[in-house]
Amino acid sequence: MESEKIRKLKEQYTDKKVTKAQRQAVLTEVHKERYKADKRKPITLYNYHKVRFWGFFLCFMMYLFEIIRSVTGLEDNKAVTVFMLIFSIIAIAFISFWCVKAITRKIEIEDELARENLNKARVTISFILVFAMLMVRAVVIIIDDFMNLNFSITIESGNISNIAMLILWGYFALESGLFLIHEGKTISDDDIEED
Repeated sequence: MESEKIRKLKEQYTDKKVTKAQRQAVLTEVHKERYKADKRKPITLYNYHKVRFWGFFLCFMMYLFEIIRSVTGLEDNKAVTVFMLIFSIIAIAFISFWCVKAITRKIEIEDELARENLNKARVTISFILVFAMLMVRAVVIIIDDFMNLNFSITIESGNISNIAMLILWGYFALESGLFLIHEGKTISDDDIEED
């Protein structure tokens, strides 16, 4: 049940005369009021992103190993299959832990510094992706034009979904990891509360 203050803020938000900046300020106030009213135990953004990073990083590694396994033809190797099963269980456990934290805890409201650090992380990811694409293109040009080597790459349909998931998990892991790096530069270890 929403408080009277939140209802008034929602009315201000839907007013046609309000500018975009004022609407954003009203939305921030609504988030603050809901955060105050929430009775769940809080979790800092730093700790939230720590758990999120490890979960997504392990999923990224799981899909990377799966692609390597299918490309090298190790699908029938029992030891590799057992390793992948154990690794998958660990990755699923971390993602489940992250989901439980996200549901059972109220996540600290992003302040201006946290928003700035998250934006820095996203810009850094963009540079990494552009750099990676340029490097792949440079390698292809060198191999094709200067070394006169003819080669072809065949991607099976099953690997297309694995590559898509690899990119997705990699993006989220990089986002949280870079956020932790940028946020770690702005706070000391004494400011990080342990859960």
